[in-house]
Amino acid sequence: MAKVSEAVKAQRKAFGRFLQALRGKYIFYKNGLETGWTPEKLAEETKGKVTASVIRHLEAGDTAIDPERHLKPLADAFGLTVFQRHEFYAKAGFLYKPAPIDIEDIVGPIAQFLREIRYPAFAETPMSDLVAANSYYLQIYGHDEKQVAAMKKGVLGANVMRIFFDEKFGRTEYRGGKNKWEHAVVRNIRIFKIHSFPYLGTKRYKTIYNGLMSEFNKLGFPIYWDRADSEPEEVGKSPVSPKIEALHHPTFGVMSFWVLGLPWYRDTGFSTNIYVPDAESVGAYEEFAKTVESNEVTYLKDPEEWLTLLE
Repeated sequence: MAKVSEAVKAQRKAFGRFLQALRGKYIFYKNGLETGWTPEKLAEETKGKVTASVIRHLEAGDTAIDPERHLKPLADAFGLTVFQRHEFYAKAGFLYKPAPIDIEDIVGPIAQFLREIRYPAFAETPMSDLVAANSYYLQIYGHDEKQVAAMKKGVLGANVMRIFFDEKFGRTEYRGGKNKWEHAVVRNIRIFKIHSFPYLGTKRYKTIYNGLMSEFNKLGFPIYWDRADSEPEEVGKSPVSPKIEALHHPTFGVMSFWVLGLPWYRDTGFSTNIYVPDAESVGAYEEFAKTVESNEVTYLKDPEEWLTLLE
């Protein structure tokens, strides 16, 4: 039997503590009482692929970890997103490799969702590339056919950061002026850094980073990039938690929205984002919604090329 190094032992112990803490965040009801997941409950959620006994050994850090036999069914049981899976596997000392994606399984459901929801919504990659948006989203920002065509051009394409900085898209005015625009930029850069971390080595990440740094250098993008790390986040708020976005519409005035991010399929990285008006903005939003004749889906990237945005 091969001798286990002290470094491997330490990593197993650290992963065990992480696994136990993660399990403790999930609850279920037993005999009418709310309680945290037990090893037995977690084993049940893995559909028996990992037994309660093995889970206890993993949490104690005294057994070898196997990605297929242990990590995959546990990640499925917890319902982890792509980003969370990268972290989960890394804690165990492994590199997470997403399953092959069939783009046809993604495009149809996303398009249906965007078409049926009556709020501004769009789909994007972990690197903030918009791939599709509905009419409510495009029209509430005043993006006409000419602007949509412009979004699709260039190496950056319809990347959120590019849309924020490119003056032709008018985001400064819609954010309510320079100060509020800057706050939104810094926050979105934080989100970009968090979500794109697993893709740092990809060609697309390098294209986005280099493109933003060069194309918007004179507008201070490198400064905002650094500010995203140096400025403290608002107390009690996470860069990836639901947040309120105030939109200054030229016709319907200020409307505030909860922006809710919904991961689509666990292993794809694509997500949908929805703008839901807060209580005080419902009236103004409903008036705006009446101006949208039909809710259509606009592809900002050819669906056949979506996967290239993750490479």
